Amino acid sequence: MTGQDWIQVAVTAALSGLVASLLTLGLTWAVLRRAAARRFAAEKAKLEAELDAKIDDALRRLGEIMEERVRRGVVDGVSSLPSAEVVRSTSRAVARTGAELVEHGLSALLRRRPDDPAGEE
Repeated sequence: MTGQDWIQVAVTAALSGLVASLLTLGLTWAVLRRAAARRFAAEKAKLEAELDAKIDDALRRLGEIMEERVRRGVVDGVSSLPSAEVVRSTSRAVARTGAELVEHGLSALLRRRPDDPAGEE
């Protein structure tokens, strides 16, 4: 073998080693990527399930809190309403006051003045 033949053999061996290394790295990368993708998908599904469970729990608790607050508000509102007796007595007082105002207004309008000639008899 000549010197040129040795160079061709060395270059061929180096290129073969480089191609084999690149193929090995490529295959390893593809296998690891696929395994990582499966693992990440499983972890994602697990985290989504946990998040959904936490959201459902938070919504349930919020619903219970809102229901309790609405119930308390309705009870407070109904209990603060005046009783029927108080309403009745207040409406009587208002009616009495209104009648007195009308009576005083009418008597002031119908009263005869001393300088009114129709009032002299």
